[in-house]
Amino acid sequence: SMEALDSSTSKPLVYDHVALGGTFDHLHAGHKILLTAAAWLARTRLVCGVVDFDQESLKRKKEYNYMQPIDDRVAGVKAFLTMICGSLQYEVVPITDAYGPTRYDDLLQAIVGSQETLGGCTAVNKLREENGLNPLDIFTIDVISSGGTTVSDMSLKISSTAIR
Repeated sequence: SMEALDSSTSKPLVYDHVALGGTFDHLHAGHKILLTAAAWLARTRLVCGVVDFDQESLKRKKEYNYMQPIDDRVAGVKAFLTMICGSLQYEVVPITDAYGPTRYDDLLQAIVGSQETLGGCTAVNKLREENGLNPLDIFTIDVISSGGTTVSDMSLKISSTAIR
């Protein structure tokens, strides 16, 4: 089958197994763009880690009183993903660290993040390398805003960075 190629990097633009992570609290336009981009890149399976804070780190997060319970956030992500693309296999799982399934899942090929989480994505690759796993191609979405911005106002750019 023909692979969609990005001429600048000649990397496939579709992957069988894609990962992403976040808090996904009170799902907003920025989250939906991230999830949609990840689903768009995935052909078979999308693994989504939803950060489950322990009470101590929650207290440090200033909005912790208002944060939705983990089950609600997982359910919200599942519902949104199923709505936009019912044919993919979704694994939406609570994670208690910055890595989740990327720590051990050797099928994963790409990870989607925001500019803010780029450091986390490179940390994932460092750990995967230490564990003898393939590094993930990193895709970052430049604009994630929880403000009153509508999707049409956002200048969107998906950039692919292979960090080796």
